[in-house]
Amino acid sequence: MLEDVTAMKRCCVMVWVLLLCLPMAAAVAADEPAVLKSEELRRQQTPPSPQRKPWLVIPHGGMKSEGCERQTLQNIETSFEDVRKLSAELRAGMLARQPVLTAQRRQRMRDERAQVIVSDLRGMVRDSQLLAALGKAFFWDQQVGSDGQTACASCHFRAGADARPISFGMPLRLAVSVPLDAAAAASGLEPSCELRADQVLRVYENRWGGMVNFPGQLNLLAVQGLRKLTLAAQAGGFFPVQQVRERLVLLQLADGVPEDVRVSWQGLVTAVSGQAAAVGGSGGVPGGAEAFAVEILTRLQLVLDALLCSGAVRAADAAAASAYAAVNLPAGTDVAELQGRWPGLSSDQLLGVTGLGRALAPQEAQFGRAVADDTQLACEQLLPATFQRRRELPRNAPSVINAVFSDRLFHDGRADSVFNGYDHLGDEAGVDGYGKWVVRNGRWCRVLVRLPDAALASQATAPLLSASEMSWFGRQYHHVARKLLDRVPLSQQEVAGSDSHLGTLVRDGKVMLTYRQLIQRAFCDEWWCGGEVPAVAERDALTGQVLRLQQVEANFSLFWGVAVMAYQQRLVSDQSEFDELMRLRRAGESVTAGKSPEQAAQAKAILAGFRAFQDHACADCHRGPEFAGGTRATVFGPVLEFEDPLDPLNDAALENQFLVFLGGGGAGRDERIERMLFWPDRAPRFYDSGYYNIGVTSDRPVSLQSGLTAEQQSCVRFDPGVGGVVELDFRSESDALQSIAGTFGQGMPMPLLLRTSPLPFSLARRRAERWSVVQGAFRTPGLRNIALTAPYFHAAFKADGPEQKFATLQDVLDHYEAPYNELGRENVDLHPALRTDPETGVRETAIPASQQADVVRFLESLTDPRVVRGEAPFDHPTLGIPLTNAVTPEGQTATEDLRQAGDF
Repeated sequence: MLEDVTAMKRCCVMVWVLLLCLPMAAAVAADEPAVLKSEELRRQQTPPSPQRKPWLVIPHGGMKSEGCERQTLQNIETSFEDVRKLSAELRAGMLARQPVLTAQRRQRMRDERAQVIVSDLRGMVRDSQLLAALGKAFFWDQQVGSDGQTACASCHFRAGADARPISFGMPLRLAVSVPLDAAAAASGLEPSCELRADQVLRVYENRWGGMVNFPGQLNLLAVQGLRKLTLAAQAGGFFPVQQVRERLVLLQLADGVPEDVRVSWQGLVTAVSGQAAAVGGSGGVPGGAEAFAVEILTRLQLVLDALLCSGAVRAADAAAASAYAAVNLPAGTDVAELQGRWPGLSSDQLLGVTGLGRALAPQEAQFGRAVADDTQLACEQLLPATFQRRRELPRNAPSVINAVFSDRLFHDGRADSVFNGYDHLGDEAGVDGYGKWVVRNGRWCRVLVRLPDAALASQATAPLLSASEMSWFGRQYHHVARKLLDRVPLSQQEVAGSDSHLGTLVRDGKVMLTYRQLIQRAFCDEWWCGGEVPAVAERDALTGQVLRLQQVEANFSLFWGVAVMAYQQRLVSDQSEFDELMRLRRAGESVTAGKSPEQAAQAKAILAGFRAFQDHACADCHRGPEFAGGTRATVFGPVLEFEDPLDPLNDAALENQFLVFLGGGGAGRDERIERMLFWPDRAPRFYDSGYYNIGVTSDRPVSLQSGLTAEQQSCVRFDPGVGGVVELDFRSESDALQSIAGTFGQGMPMPLLLRTSPLPFSLARRRAERWSVVQGAFRTPGLRNIALTAPYFHAAFKADGPEQKFATLQDVLDHYEAPYNELGRENVDLHPALRTDPETGVRETAIPASQQADVVRFLESLTDPRVVRGEAPFDHPTLGIPLTNAVTPEGQTATEDLRQAGDF
């Protein structure tokens, strides 16, 4: 039985809800039975949903009453202001009850020798207005990108999203430490050259070699890979026996190798030999298993290269070395020159060095000569690269408007709600090689940063150093800091004197302060006033030199994330036509009074579309007032998700989320994990709240799909979404090597690489791997300003090919009527609402043609006119947007191929 104080909390919340929602509550049927006492509800099987959904609701006596209470509470989602206020109050109460210094954080403090943990902005931020101005400058400044043209806003320039059919990233080039001419340097262009195959490993060794024994770490990674390959070989199936044998016979163990390497190597050789004997020595790959073979062979090749680099294995003989080199060395490689760049390494080790990076080097690359000493990653000149292009990013850019309300960010939720000060992985990140430093009482103090509800800051750090999005390969935070600190923000762009954030700092279209001055005015002295910090474990990735960083440089990633978050927190869109209609309804006023016949008809159509939106399960995922999923309001209340949460202490023990919420919250559970009944057996499974599989792209890789033709295999767009993990991507060697920078964050990656099981993005997978259904699920985006943010859904499809789709709202409605992926199939883990009910033959998300126009009008009514007109807080500086992926030899887009952001 609930204690008296809990009962009082419950009553207070319900009284508040009933008073707030009196006009809406009249819609509840009068014949609903009385509400059951909470202790009676706890003894019964609770329904997964308050909605009348036959595929979700388990019939049980008295359950409709609880559904009505839930529905009443959910009606407040039409009031943006009230939801924001109550959500903030509820979340603050939850955070106050949670320990800041967990066991995991205590251990990290010991690992990083931190003396203090920082969990809020008190004592860090001096001026919140200037902080937002700094964040806006960071976000819109094209000087930030290595090419001097790419800003964060380059993919978020129209209603917070990208209006182009495909978002363009960066050409793949290597950052170098040779100076540019004055004009190029002034533009923000950073020096670069073609990325040679052997330089990939050198960048990683330079950066982390001071923190770990690099050859030893390569051996550990190789041992882990050998063990996984051995298990795959023992399982048989489609294992490519012959191809693996052909590679293994070229190499042999060197003398004096570590015992774990020797045992693991022999284990794989034995398993492969056993399989070869079992299949008669052929071991061919059956049709349809090519993708599995690619994954196996990619993993094997990386393992062999790692062992060659560390000296644990060597070529069996001269003929074997030649055979290995023929596959590994890019055409045109000068072996003598390669040996000159890596003095002290044997010829066998050079094969591994090049092999680990080979896939990243374009086949047409010309190899220039290194300059300075052997540790210098530089080129004699910037080589022509007419064949290179900006990368076409595989996902559409989600809008940053109203992103402040999301608990986690990115389509796959990998940007953690906790900001650690340097990357997107929160508490799970690798060790910070710079450290974060404050000066207190005249002494240096290293701090551990853990800011809650700061997914915006976590997300902001990920693209900055990404070789796919904003940087040349090898760039680090101190490179960005040294480039920007003494520059004038947005110096290549125009800033209006009326700018809502920067206007007071502008004269004649230019900002009058440098980035260093803005940081000094926005942040408290103790975070930047010191000189050189005592110790930096990470080294310069371009030169391998020990880093000597000023405090403002060491803390730059923290300044970046917090400032961008402060700016984006102000991008709240809540003044649409729909909001005005809801205000009238809550006030009990007519939505058509005083309107012309056309305006009245429009208002009625919007409300009819809203009703159809609710009736066809759209509102089950797109919760108001943001019309999004995975927001703090939907995860923590008061706009509740409708399934039961998982108790992480006992997978079988489920709590009634609604009753726990009314009772003031619960301990030992994660509100972000929910339960749903999935087909084919309608069994309860767990998933991440707000992340759903709606069938846009395949939720299984080619290797797990049967009956595909060769043409179909080439068309598969598998994307695991929140079901993804932080591990090497073995679909190709290029994917594998790039995934280190793309998903492992900016902490030291070795602990993440060496995990027994990789770190999942999904919280449901972390807590209940066996019972989770998360593959192919993506964060439910907000629908506000949706009419301005085409193309839709997470996947980017080419504009000039047969794949082009989801360019209009009607395309979106058509997909929910026929939710088939790129192969014309339904996904394995498709959300139940998108499946056809086998009993009724009805697909709930299929909106009748007679209602679709009204639904489109409703969606269009969510447009905020301030966003359309570029008014505060959505005004912004000028910014040139590339229209093509073609670049100059230096890696820039030609001026004639740029269009101003305001012209889209």
